[in-house]
Amino acid sequence: MEATNVFNITNLTLDDQGKYTCKVCNKERTTRLYIHGGINAYLKAFVIKEPDETLYDINSKVKLICTFGKNKQKRSKDYFELAWYKLASDGQREPKPLKVQKLEEGLHLLLGPLTQESEGTYECAVTRPKVNHYDFKLVRIKLKDRFTPKIHVLNYNPVFVGKETENFSLSYNVSSHTACNITWWKSKDGLKYQLITRCLVTAQRCEKPDKGNENITKTSFEIKDLKFPQDNLFYKLVAANDKGNNSKTFQIQVLGKANECPNSKF
Repeated sequence: MEATNVFNITNLTLDDQGKYTCKVCNKERTTRLYIHGGINAYLKAFVIKEPDETLYDINSKVKLICTFGKNKQKRSKDYFELAWYKLASDGQREPKPLKVQKLEEGLHLLLGPLTQESEGTYECAVTRPKVNHYDFKLVRIKLKDRFTPKIHVLNYNPVFVGKETENFSLSYNVSSHTACNITWWKSKDGLKYQLITRCLVTAQRCEKPDKGNENITKTSFEIKDLKFPQDNLFYKLVAANDKGNNSKTFQIQVLGKANECPNSKF
């Protein structure tokens, strides 16, 4: 369509691509019109979260990828701007974009090891300034609630009674978040305790005791061939993490052969 000093083309198609020349008073100027086929001017933000979890362990890692919708065009990245922002506590995004790694499939935001400071809402922003287009996608990163260790001893009894030469064993379970260290202690009077072994988070097995006949794992406690009076002791199990500690105490009473009772049992 032509008007005074104006030349407009509406409903552009690929056929409109080419050179256009304007002539005025024996002078002319040429310009070229390029049509970018297959480019959607209003692509939506799309986030990929790896791994895709609702809650994350502290010190774990997560990768957030800011990209376009699933049906993105190959050359879209040349016309759109991508950025990651973190929202402040009032819901407003922080002024500066986060540092990211730019790869073919989008902007990679690597978070981790995760701490309490990592928790919050992150914004994947997609903009195309030439057409004033802006779209965003929010993703929430939340850590699992931390709690003090909880100790469960199967068939727990404050006092276990056994016969000399018999074996004694018990099973236990400790649940916590974050993971906890476990220590075992023993005492002759129930007041002053001596360390037997440690079961550290960083180790698969408990440390082997320097002396004594206790066999201890992260889920079991065993004494073979009970002896009187050597094994008449108090024992304490302690589990501790960054939220606090918990303990379980019990006593083993070994009946010597001269004092055996027919009906005594664990």
